[in-house]
Amino acid sequence: MGSLLALILIVLAVLAALVVRARWLRRTAALPLPPGPPGYPIIGNLLDVPSHDMELAFRGLNAQYVDDCSWHAQGRH
Repeated sequence: MGSLLALILIVLAVLAALVVRARWLRRTAALPLPPGPPGYPIIGNLLDVPSHDMELAFRGLNAQYVDDCSWHAQGRH
C-alpha cells in the first residue's frame, strides 16, 4: 500500500510540474507589448486617463509613445 501511495504522489508531482511549466511557457511566449506609460498594481494606468479634453491628452500620449501604445488596467493589457 505504501508503494501505491508513493506512485500516486509522484504522478501528481509530475502533473503539477507540467501544468506550471505550461503556464510559464505560455506567459513568456507572448509577444512584447508596445511602449506605454508605466502602470501601477491593480489600478494600472487609471490615473493616466484624463477626465477632460481626452482627445487632446491621448494625442499627446500618441506623440510621445509613437503610433502603438499599451495600457494596463486590472492586470490586463
